[in-house]
Amino acid sequence: MKDILSLAVIIAACSCSNNSIILKEVAKDTIARQSVSVVIKVSAADICSKPQVPILCYHHIRPLKKNSTNDYVVTPSSFGEQMKALADSGYHTVLPADLERYYTLNKVLPPKPIMLTFDDTDLEQFTIAEAEMKKYGYKGVFFIMNISIGKRNYMSAENLKTLAAEGNIVGAHTWDHRRVTDYNDSAWNKQL
Repeated sequence: MKDILSLAVIIAACSCSNNSIILKEVAKDTIARQSVSVVIKVSAADICSKPQVPILCYHHIRPLKKNSTNDYVVTPSSFGEQMKALADSGYHTVLPADLERYYTLNKVLPPKPIMLTFDDTDLEQFTIAEAEMKKYGYKGVFFIMNISIGKRNYMSAENLKTLAAEGNIVGAHTWDHRRVTDYNDSAWNKQL
């Protein structure tokens, strides 16, 4: 009997050509307590032929400011209305591992799958978004900037632990959100 511990992309292709994506599936044999590897080949064309899953990305969930462009802002009431509309329309949230298994191992997704993502570690993503998503059993992916953890108007380490403990994914969104075009070699290392 084997438990899948991880799937790691060895070679990836981002175009819908005949390139192959080779995945190495690492599994642990629970009886013999040893790891075994299985190589799985998936063509980019096979992946691109599957129905795509919408991914919604949110940044700021707060009231609109006067005399501001309000780029990337959704009001709390609009966010609530959007979550209700998704739920009323039969959408189910999926997480990155679900998509990986769908595209590479042909695992079945729930009807009307959708992914909800959040960038920048903003506190309202915890106090407003996560609370609203809970009403519908939704899970999300929260991409955080390490440097902002615990600062004013940003999530704390405890908030992030709570998100993860409740089944959400917490991922990296760079160290300090500098412009990528300003990176040099040492900046890349710091950001990653």
